[in-house]
This record gives sequence, structure tokens and C-alpha cells, in this order.
Amino acid sequence: MQDNTSRYKNDDHYQSIRDDYMTPPAIYKPLLKFFNRDEFDIDVCCTKHNIPAKQHFTKDIDGLKQDWQGLCFCNPVWKHTNKWLKKGAALVRSGADFIGCYVIPSDRLYVNYMQENIISNPQAAFAILPGKQGYIIPGSEEMPPVPSVGTMVCILAANAPEIAAALNDLQIYNTTFFVGWSKETEQLQLLQMSAKNCKRGMSVLASALSKFGGSMEKLAAFEQAVKFKGQDMEQE
Repeated sequence: MQDNTSRYKNDDHYQSIRDDYMTPPAIYKPLLKFFNRDEFDIDVCCTKHNIPAKQHFTKDIDGLKQDWQGLCFCNPVWKHTNKWLKKGAALVRSGADFIGCYVIPSDRLYVNYMQENIISNPQAAFAILPGKQGYIIPGSEEMPPVPSVGTMVCILAANAPEIAAALNDLQIYNTTFFVGWSKETEQLQLLQMSAKNCKRGMSVLASALSKFGGSMEKLAAFEQAVKFKGQDMEQE
């Protein structure tokens, strides 16, 4: 008879045969500390209420069908990571009040959903945790987690670049956080910077014209032209 509580097929080979492992404090506590919180707003995918959170969406509730708001934690069933990442990434793109802290496998960076939602997503800050990580077996919480799988932490947020920079300053996991990148994103950022520079130049010009008695009518016309040009660049 197969032992359905074991994580190992033999002494040196990891085999995940269950989908209800729980995240140890060593992984989630640094995130709470970073966000200066005692608890998450929602654990959107949990087995038991082991993650400090105001709300817990268990398997019976099905977190994929619920509303996610605020600071959320997600350690999904890893074979279904795709669905949980897509929902969080879509929420951030929509401008929703949502920050998603994900604990997911680190050996699948090549697959499409990881490329789309993390690697090429400028609203994703991510890091591969050093070494293998262990997880808690429900009913055996007193047993220390056995390091057994590669893990990454990903934070989906509108200000992902700022979050990554702050995390790297603090070195809370003793590793480096990266931000998703794409050529299209880089081009958009350059256009936005150019538009901002136009506006800064307008401010300097206004000061100069005022100082040397320039025509306010000419200044107003020029300001309007620059404003329209800046809007065009931002939209492009």
C-alpha cells in the first residue's frame, strides 16, 4: 500500500503526492515584516488557517471565484499555478487595490505562463530562494520542514520596481529580487520620461520668460502645444 503521507519515494528522491502542504514561517514572515503588517488581508488558497490573515479561502471556498483585495498571500497547488498567477496579474493590470505575494516553484521559469506573468511582466518582483525549501505537512506541524524543493517568491504589484529595490536593500531572503521586463515596456517608459522632461522644460522656460518680460500670450500658446505633445507621447 502506498504511503500517502510521505513526501519521498525513497531516501533521496522527492515526490510530491499531495497538494496540501503549508508554508513555513521562514517564508511568509519576512513578507509581513517588509510590508509592516501582522497579517495579510487574505490567504487566497490555503489548507488550514496557518497563515496570519483576516480571511482564508480554503479548497471548499475556491479562492479563484472570490474577490481579492489588499495584501494577499498565495501558495497555490503548484500544478495549477497558472490559474492563480493569471488572476493576480490581471488584477494588478486593472489597477485594483491588490498586492499578491506568491510562493511558487522555481523550476518552471521556461513555461509560457511564467514568462508572461512574471519574466515579461514589469509589475512582478521575483526572487529564487537560496537552496531547497521545506513545507509543513498538515497533521504533522510539530515536525520541522524537510528542505526538498526549489522555491521562488513573486510579488505582483503596480510598484513592483520600487518593491524589488527595497527588498534588495534589506536582503530579507539573502538573495536578489528582479523585475519583469519587456522591450515594449522599456519603450513606453522612455516615452513617459520624454513627456515628463517636456513638462519640466516648460516650467524652466516659463520662469525664464517671466524673468525677462516675455509675452504671456506666446507663453500660453507654447505651453498648450507642449501639453498636447506630451499627451501624445504618453498615449503612444
